[in-house]
Amino acid sequence: MNSGLFPTTEPQKMLSDRQLIKFTVKHVQVKQIGQHNYEPVNWLMAVIAVVYAITAIFC
Repeated sequence: MNSGLFPTTEPQKMLSDRQLIKFTVKHVQVKQIGQHNYEPVNWLMAVIAVVYAITAIFC
């Protein structure tokens, strides 16, 4: 993915799903969009979007 999102730090302990989402949103930096290679934060944001969409449909 080439979103331009980069983590500014990594968690130092195990986090629950909700804590990981909050941590990621708080510690993400946007650089030149479309100019960078895959970073794990891109995958996490994609998963969050899918879960949110599914939850919105069924709740």
